[in-house]
Amino acid sequence: MKRLRVLRATGAAALMALSLAAGPTQAAGEVVEFGARAGKTVAAYQSYEARVNDQVSNARLYYLWDQPFPDATATWARDGGRKVFMSVRPKRMNGTVVLWADIAAAQPGSGLYVQMQTWARQIKDFNAPVYFSFNHEPETAISKANGTAAEYKLAWQKFITVLRNEGVTNAEYVFIGTAFGFGRGRAQQYYPGDAYVDAIGADAYNWYTCRPGAANRWFSMQELVDRMMPFAMEHPNEALMLPEFGTTEDPEDPSRKAQWYAEAQQLFKKDVPYPYTRFTLINEYDTLNKCAFRPDSSPESLLAFTAWLKDPYYYDGA
Repeated sequence: MKRLRVLRATGAAALMALSLAAGPTQAAGEVVEFGARAGKTVAAYQSYEARVNDQVSNARLYYLWDQPFPDATATWARDGGRKVFMSVRPKRMNGTVVLWADIAAAQPGSGLYVQMQTWARQIKDFNAPVYFSFNHEPETAISKANGTAAEYKLAWQKFITVLRNEGVTNAEYVFIGTAFGFGRGRAQQYYPGDAYVDAIGADAYNWYTCRPGAANRWFSMQELVDRMMPFAMEHPNEALMLPEFGTTEDPEDPSRKAQWYAEAQQLFKKDVPYPYTRFTLINEYDTLNKCAFRPDSSPESLLAFTAWLKDPYYYDGA
């Protein structure tokens, strides 16, 4: 069964099937889940929520192939009414890469198959809805050692099949590429097929001048999102998501990031030139390590970001 959008309205909740109808799919009340990747620890998420004065709808968390789940952060998120958006990368905690071809070929009783069953048991026992992605951004250089696009698709299909066969019913499966990967025609080469996917996601970043070795122009949120939309139009029954998004500051224009947020806030309410109202979730990526992605990188940015969070079209999990 394909994902249904939950329309949260005051005093009531309604369900509407996602479609590529010409008109918008929005309704009164909160529509788009607004979460964050704030770090690995409970303290990091608590700090984030304090800085933006709001609660995240979901916590974006990342796990290695043989890493235990849930960890303290996932448990904290669940127990506080937040969802968990998890990614599992086929790389062991000792640094060993797990090949996609080996996952695809894994047979019952083998170590890789048992590990997939372990993930199934852990997710079931978590006893709460999760968003699940296997090896997000497979088209990027970090995944090159894992194998080919054809092998990735087979590995995804095997993993999801095992989860389903083991009785996992509390997970929605999200295929995630990068916005630039979709724009270059690379991310879609890894798509495992509608039968194995509930939502299509793109990680969208306005790097501008902050990425070493790359000279990028300033990209609006719409320009980034539009890179995935032609592919999304070919898959009308899948929800759309931004599992990660972020924008840096413009050193020459202190108000530019705030304006970026304000424009993005309005984008997901529109249905032209694409039905952006198909988006059901967006997650801000909170970091100052390389780029000033954190929404409080300036007073102007924080003011615009918190205004976005207060928009009733967006759902913060509270």
